[in-house]
Amino acid sequence: MIPGDDNQPIRLLHTSLQDFLTTRQHSGEFFIDPPTRHLFITTDCLKVITTQPKGGVFHSRVQGYACENWCFHLHQCLAEGDSNLLNSWSGDFLLTCLMHFMSQSLEPWVKTLILIGELQTVLHVLHSALSGLKVGLIFLHFWDLAMIQSPSF
Repeated sequence: MIPGDDNQPIRLLHTSLQDFLTTRQHSGEFFIDPPTRHLFITTDCLKVITTQPKGGVFHSRVQGYACENWCFHLHQCLAEGDSNLLNSWSGDFLLTCLMHFMSQSLEPWVKTLILIGELQTVLHVLHSALSGLKVGLIFLHFWDLAMIQSPSF
């Protein structure tokens, strides 16, 4: 808070912008719900990499971010959110994005992660996210089917 009098000190109302934006009663119309935002970032990342890249590997900086971080955002969504989030239309959209990703971009995603040396790290985060799901067995079964259908990994 910047006072009108130059002799008064400037006072901080919030310890950080993040604290302000993620607290509904403080930020009002500027409120950002972290689990919902992570869910949207997850689906955006999956949309970016649901293409067939040239040469079988994703090259752009945006695609690289999406390859490396969609699992992190999914994990954060699940860790910080409640079950209602995945039961909403957003959860349905996530499932649709995951199915497109698994059917169209799984192999280039894995190849890209191997190329940049991040496969183990990202798979560990993905495993953590899937373990956090109450319906994790469905996703793990889907993952196992995908791995069986694509033995070239």
